[in-house]
Parts: sequence; structure tokens; C-alpha cells
Amino acid sequence: MEPEFQLPIQWTYYNHRDEFSGGVLSEAVPIYENVWDAVDGLKSIIEFHRKRTAELHGNRTINIGSQIGKAQGKIPEWGNTRIFYRGHNDMKFAFLPTLLRLKFESEDEDRQFIEQGIKQLNDFQVRLENLTKNDPELDFVKGLTKSQKQAIGRHYGVPSTLLDVTASMDVAAHFASSIKSPIVQRNDSGPYHAYGIIYAFNLEDVLSLPGIKGCGNFENGFGYMFIPLFDHQRYIMLYKSPTSARIEPYTIRFKGERKIAFEFTFVPQISRMNVQNAAFLSVDRAIGDTPFVKGYRDLIGAWEIIEFFSYKVCFPQTGVAYPLDPGNKSKEAFPKDSLSTKIESIIRHEG
Repeated sequence: MEPEFQLPIQWTYYNHRDEFSGGVLSEAVPIYENVWDAVDGLKSIIEFHRKRTAELHGNRTINIGSQIGKAQGKIPEWGNTRIFYRGHNDMKFAFLPTLLRLKFESEDEDRQFIEQGIKQLNDFQVRLENLTKNDPELDFVKGLTKSQKQAIGRHYGVPSTLLDVTASMDVAAHFASSIKSPIVQRNDSGPYHAYGIIYAFNLEDVLSLPGIKGCGNFENGFGYMFIPLFDHQRYIMLYKSPTSARIEPYTIRFKGERKIAFEFTFVPQISRMNVQNAAFLSVDRAIGDTPFVKGYRDLIGAWEIIEFFSYKVCFPQTGVAYPLDPGNKSKEAFPKDSLSTKIESIIRHEG
């Protein structure tokens, strides 16, 4: 199958663990000259896969709002989409929630890192509950689910097993191109040039997986469950060299039966989340509850599956940010209001 989008001449690679063979699959990620070209390239890649999916599934379309029934009222209008995005200013940054971004080798250190993060999350939730007792502006928090309260903490920087995503490609591109550190960074191997990356997570792709057992009304909005997850073939860009890549079918194989569930959480009452079209993605045991330390390696494996099923484009950092809203360049990603001020104060242990 020939691609229907213009390919750049350079590529980088994104390594995925091949669970079945124990090897590594190097997915090719196109390097565009700048974030604007990367956005156009991502649109082309999405359209290419949309046409392929339509051929496979008879032009089926995904409309989230029509699938979630009673939960629809919890989802803002912009959340009724089939594609969610994530942008990060360094492609080397792990596609994982903060509580699973482990930096240690031993299981004891991993456990301590996770337990410390859980304590921070629990402390935040207690302070948030206390603040609601005498503040009418925060009265809505009393009716939120555990995952929605966790989403508030994550949005304001508290460790969590939720990963922030957005329904807006422009928002993802803005965060991918907004850098606070020098363009040339250093790691253990020496200096390297930072590449921003934009991910697109397409529900149509995921819903073509075999073994789906349920979708629709979940505690926190909407979600999907697959049990078991069998071998699955999809078209992928395979990395050959910095100037060579090709699209070809690849069979994803799993060791034995794999289960995966994922769910999106929204908190439409938070104006800053609405500006960012913010949703929060969770998988497996993290759904609707505080995460358990036990089995965290399997949880990381579930995130790897989600990561594999996303489209990716990257670009060299230039220090110029893509506008949050191309039609309104003055729009702020983090607008200040009284609600944000109060939430930030309890994170700093004020009030």
C-alpha cells in the first residue's frame, strides 16, 4: 500500500518492546523541519489511516457522544471526538503517567518512588476535600468521581496514573513546541538536540482490535475493554536508516492472553481544562481508583500498547511555540482565575 502523504527525507526511531520475540521494533517517526510542517504531516498521516480503516470496516465512523449514553453529560462538547493528542517538548520523555516514570533499577526503589507519589496524590485529595467544605466555588468537587479528583491534581502538577491528553491538535502542538530548557540538552551520553513530538491516538484504530468486550458507560466518562488481546496486524512505518523508512504490515504478537482497558476522564467545570481541551487517559487497574503498587510493571506494559497504537511526528526545537489557537494568538494555555489560584494554593500547602 503506497502512502498518500508527503514523506520528509529524514526519520528518527521510536523503540517498542516486542513482547512475543523479546526483541525491539523500531518504529519510524518522520522529522519535519518545524512544528507547522509537523502538524500538516500529522494531518496527512491521520487521513491516510482513516482511508485505510474505512476500507477495512466499511466506512464506520466513531462518535463518542452516541456511544456513552447516560455518561454523555459528563463530557464537554469538544470531547466527542475520535482522536486525542499529546504533545511533549522532548521525544525522549516517557509516554507514561508521572507515577510510572521510574528512574531506578531496583524493585525497592521503584516501590518507594510510587508510594511517595501516591502519598502526594492522597494528601492533595484530602486538602481539596477540606477546601470544599466552606467554599461554594468548589462545591462541584463533592460530586466528582475519584478519577476526576485525581485529574484535577494531575492538571496542576500532582503525581498520578492519569496521562494528560487533549482533543485539540493545536494544543498538543503548542505544548510540544513550548520549551523551558535549552534547545541542546545533555543526558548520560552527552549533548543531543531536543525534538518535540506530537502523538495522535485514534479510537477507530483501537476499536479494530479483536476481543472487545465492552465500551460506553464507565464511571468517569467513557472507556473500552479488550479481553483477550490477540495477535493483531496493522500498517506501521518501519525505520531503516535516518533517510529511509517504509510503510508495511506488521503483526503485533503477545505472550499469551493480554487484557487491556482504557478510559478517558473529563472535568468540564475547570475552565483551564476547557481552554486546553484536556482529557485524562488511564489504563487497567488505574481506572477510577488510586493505583496499586503491585503489578506496576504490567501496568507499564499496558501503556506500551497504547503508545504503539498512536501516530507520531517530531520536529527540531527552535524556541518558537505553535500558537495555542491559530485564529486567536493571544489565547493563554494557563489562564489565571480564582479557582486555579485556590487549587494551586493547596498544592503549595497554603490555605
